Amino acid sequence: MKFWLRDFSVSLFLFAYNSFESFYAPHFINPLLLVIWHY
Repeated sequence: MKFWLRDFSVSLFLFAYNSFESFYAPHFINPLLLVIWHY
């Protein structure tokens, strides 16, 4: 049970991290890069 719970939480964390990377990170990083590029 412990190993199953650990693997489940690890996969859930990776899923949440990948979702953050694909959906939210571009919206934060792209304007920042534009600001750095223009100044």
